[in-house]
Amino acid sequence: MESVLDRVIKQNTENVNLLKTKDYNIFSVLQIQSKEVLICRMIADLLNPRGQHGAGAEYLKIFLRDCLGMEKMDTKLADQAIVTAEYAIDDERRIDIVIEMGSYFLPIEVKIYAADQKSQCFDYYQYAKRRDAQAKVYYLTLDGHRPGKDSTSSGSQSVPEEDIVCLSFREHILNWLKACKSCENTGMVPILEQFIQNIEQISGYTSEKVRNMVIDELLKSGDSLRAGMQIADSINAAKAKRFCSKL
Repeated sequence: MESVLDRVIKQNTENVNLLKTKDYNIFSVLQIQSKEVLICRMIADLLNPRGQHGAGAEYLKIFLRDCLGMEKMDTKLADQAIVTAEYAIDDERRIDIVIEMGSYFLPIEVKIYAADQKSQCFDYYQYAKRRDAQAKVYYLTLDGHRPGKDSTSSGSQSVPEEDIVCLSFREHILNWLKACKSCENTGMVPILEQFIQNIEQISGYTSEKVRNMVIDELLKSGDSLRAGMQIADSINAAKAKRFCSKL
């Protein structure tokens, strides 16, 4: 009889093989899955109303509404927006992505695996406030965590907590990209699907799907759950044995 572990492994292998045959992912082929500068350029071009995607300001409007919570903004401003990657400011710093629309100045700092730099968010905030009195700093990471104090402060001064808006690839960017697929520009769908697959991989979303699959399998019956508990006990015992062997 096929065990719970066998079924999970078999199903996961089938899913992986299906993905391999279905998708030729350019991000993986070029080994740029988590290259921060290149990922930022991709996002910036999608946000740019004059980007190479040919969808006008549609992607930007969805981003402003769903990610930044700017539902009440005049959408006509988006049509004239200027989106810049690696926006140069004082002291040779560069903001990863900046959206300029009318009086709005929206700085987005992106962190995939790179560490915070000293006073980085603080400097971006000070610069942005000179351009837009209502400016905030949008901090985009894989999981949506906040920047460290070293980044948000300088001496005794710091960025007000409410002016740091945390975004995540795992939630905000994935949902935005999926919404963009519904736009009329169908020629972009394969590219968006590849980008979505890449973001799922680097943000751990794919691992979460596998975990949920295991949970669903274990909950199918009492026998499956008991088998899962036995597997967990065996793994813990194996870890303990391996640890002792290294002493």
